[in-house]
Amino acid sequence: MAVLTAGRSGSMSLYRACLHVRNYTAGHDSGEGALAAERSLLRAGHIEIDTRFAWMLGRLAEANGDKVYFVFLTRDAAQIAASYNRRWTNRKGIMRGYCETILQRDKPAKDIAIARDLVGTVEANIRTFLSGRPHSVIRLEHWREDLPRFFIDIGAEVDLEAALGSFAEVHNPSRRGSPLVRGRYWVSRRIDALEALLKRKR
Repeated sequence: MAVLTAGRSGSMSLYRACLHVRNYTAGHDSGEGALAAERSLLRAGHIEIDTRFAWMLGRLAEANGDKVYFVFLTRDAAQIAASYNRRWTNRKGIMRGYCETILQRDKPAKDIAIARDLVGTVEANIRTFLSGRPHSVIRLEHWREDLPRFFIDIGAEVDLEAALGSFAEVHNPSRRGSPLVRGRYWVSRRIDALEALLKRKR
């Protein structure tokens, strides 16, 4: 089973909740560092919550055929974008990768428009991929109704009270980076600007 999400939607909370399911194992980004072909291979009886699956949809389909049940974990798009917009200083974060590598733009101090574009793009990919495929939807704003329904959909043997309690806890919130992290990002932007200036003068 694969959980698809744009991120910043409670994926860690869902993982903690799924640890209370007795007839499934659960993982969160457990394929981190693996190539997409390997990361996309799913085990039977396992719930894998991976914030990068949205970029590997073709691989998921090829590797697992029609044997996979999907879950779309989502949240109000403006809230996801606002959360991402606080994470520009994360060197391995998807915001910088999307901005610099996919859109081929210089990294800004902050740019909510890029964060919104990221969220809109990823969620459109997920919605299109899921069309015609069996799946559940868990909306962060309606998790008290959607989470129990999801457990019913997959036939989970779950301690529901404990699972709901785990989901209610906040995990991995976006925080303002430390002065060192913010300073390193500021320097990297200045280096990028200098490189761009030198390239124009060649």
